[in-house]
Amino acid sequence: MRAFATNVCTGPVDVLINNAGVSGLWCALGDVDYADMARTFTINALGPLRVTSAMLPGLRQGALRRVAHVTSRMGSLAANTDGGAYAYRMSKAALNMAVRSMSTDLRPEGFVTVLLHPGWVQTDMGGPDATLPAPDSVRGMLRVIDGLNPEHSGRFFDYQGTEVPW
Repeated sequence: MRAFATNVCTGPVDVLINNAGVSGLWCALGDVDYADMARTFTINALGPLRVTSAMLPGLRQGALRRVAHVTSRMGSLAANTDGGAYAYRMSKAALNMAVRSMSTDLRPEGFVTVLLHPGWVQTDMGGPDATLPAPDSVRGMLRVIDGLNPEHSGRFFDYQGTEVPW
């Protein structure tokens, strides 16, 4: 990852948007596939951490110093009323905690680091019943990112700018 960042990031980076996500297997507690869970964690939680770490030199040169991580309301402890989806929920909750720590670590350098829930988006992952067209989700998240200020760092918002409970 650092080699990639060194070759690609040759100048300032104002905004980094980490959008990594796989759903993992959705199964009952007794049927959890731990290899799938590890893969889901690697992509959803460790991937954004690796990318952000690798991109720090360019981000430190940037004027805006904004880092947004696409997560999910399904990673919210407070919003989990349905259970299940262990790999996905746990991996997004891990990402959420990483971003909370990252925001504390990077705040003294002027970074604003947030979590964004994109909504239930009409994608392969969202499925046929999803209600939100992808362009609407993206436009909303970009509006949220554009409106960020230091007091927002470490917080969790949906694509409309509404704060999501942890």
